[in-house]
Amino acid sequence: MAPKGHDTKSRTPLVDVALSEREYFRCTDEEVEAIETLKLELRRDCGIKTSKQDIERFALKAIIEDYKQNTEESIICNALNRKR
Repeated sequence: MAPKGHDTKSRTPLVDVALSEREYFRCTDEEVEAIETLKLELRRDCGIKTSKQDIERFALKAIIEDYKQNTEESIICNALNRKR
């Protein structure tokens, strides 16, 4: 259960579901800035008001779907193979 005063429902229609799990991950300063910039540009250029969390959740879903469809040729496999 969420702390009192905390909304556990996503505000973005694309990902409009009740949230039940809490996951955290570390980001670089550049990644945090890029997410903030995207959030501001979505509002300014597209009229979409969203949160950093919704952007992160959408990105995670997109990576998983890409992996399911493309497996070894997916963005995540290519990026992690370059990291080796």
